[in-house]
Amino acid sequence: MNLNREKRELEARGIVPTAKQLAENLGVDEQELREVEQGMSGPDVSLDAPVSREDGDTHYIDTLRLMEQSVDEKIAQGEFREMLEKKFADFADTLSEREREILTRRLIADDPETLQQIADRYGISREAVRVAEKKLIAKLKKYMVDSFGDVREIEFHLAG
Repeated sequence: MNLNREKRELEARGIVPTAKQLAENLGVDEQELREVEQGMSGPDVSLDAPVSREDGDTHYIDTLRLMEQSVDEKIAQGEFREMLEKKFADFADTLSEREREILTRRLIADDPETLQQIADRYGISREAVRVAEKKLIAKLKKYMVDSFGDVREIEFHLAG
């Protein structure tokens, strides 16, 4: 995390950065940002020192590595999420109105509509919507494979 650099860049533009703004710019949550700031402003501690007397096996350097991995993962996830959202938007631009409705109101919706709701809107059968949905999924899969090239594995974490 380049917290100090981000602060300097914002200040150079005449902006007094808030914790929220810094967290958003760095792709981390405010709590993590505050923890990093506290660590930066606290007293100097040897990285080889044990974290506690009871647990002499864990040293401060170990906790730094874990925190760095966590921040790096969150930044990477945020960048990937942005890229994925852009790809979905680009893909949606290639679709017919009906396909776009199926994509947004059924496949990626938080509260998806039923096949019947979409069928009623277009005056077609549920089966016709199901067939269109299957074709759309195949089309989306091909688009994403073509877009992401050599990416073979993506790990998803469901919220909540």
